[in-house]
Amino acid sequence: GFTGWNSIEVAAIVGENQGSAIIINRFFGTILNASFGIANQVNSIIRSFAQCLGQAVVPQITKSYSSGDKKRASNLIILSSKYSFFLMALPMLPILLETDFVLNIWLKEVPKYTNIFVQAMLIRSIIFIIDYAIGPYIDASGKIKYFKMTSSGLTLLCIPCAYFGFKSGYPPYIITYIYFCSAIITLIIDIVLMKIILNYNIFEFFKKSIFRIILVCLSITPLFFIINLFPSGFLRFVIFSIVSEIVLVVSIYYLGMDYIERKSIKNYINKAKGKLRKVNVPATIN
Repeated sequence: GFTGWNSIEVAAIVGENQGSAIIINRFFGTILNASFGIANQVNSIIRSFAQCLGQAVVPQITKSYSSGDKKRASNLIILSSKYSFFLMALPMLPILLETDFVLNIWLKEVPKYTNIFVQAMLIRSIIFIIDYAIGPYIDASGKIKYFKMTSSGLTLLCIPCAYFGFKSGYPPYIITYIYFCSAIITLIIDIVLMKIILNYNIFEFFKKSIFRIILVCLSITPLFFIINLFPSGFLRFVIFSIVSEIVLVVSIYYLGMDYIERKSIKNYINKAKGKLRKVNVPATIN
């Protein structure tokens, strides 16, 4: 049964990807389908990077829940969702700021709507990564029926919604807005299911993870308005890539982390400095 429910989820993801390509190709042709494919390629690179980092915590969540240490499992979910978001935001922010420039370097001719597809898909993936640790936590309990049914149903629901949207005359990028709304709804429902299935303290999750993520997002939002004040080009790309990373790191440190986490970072830095000093001190010759 466990394998069956997981298979349904995988089938829903495959159906969404292939179904999207089919209906875009039917309504708008191969050129728009190519734009969607390019957006998926960019999205897959960034998403794989974040998934590899988030995957490291999955065995620990399962181990903690199985051993009865639910408090540690809860803390791991909070830390995984928050730091997976931050780590994914580091390579993603410069791409979001300079999507047109990056695409023009990568491709000789950029298909129409590619920039909108790329930006929307990246934003959807970063919402997905917040939700990433919730799945293993519910999986560890073995009560996955309603969780898999809900997530699979919402995933597949995007296809008919996009179809009727195209049929009604909406532009091709409406499908990305549908995916974005689906990701938000899925995240909310998964958090609610944690409360229902596992009696999880969702207030703590919002306070320590979601609220911190929102603060960091608000702190970098002005960059998307400031960048338009400068002419596009390689110099702007380099400057804003550096500036955006600095702003993001500072925001993560002061807004994304609490006092204990900042203290831990300082301790690691001090330990690293101590080791470097020991290496640099020449050995005494007797």
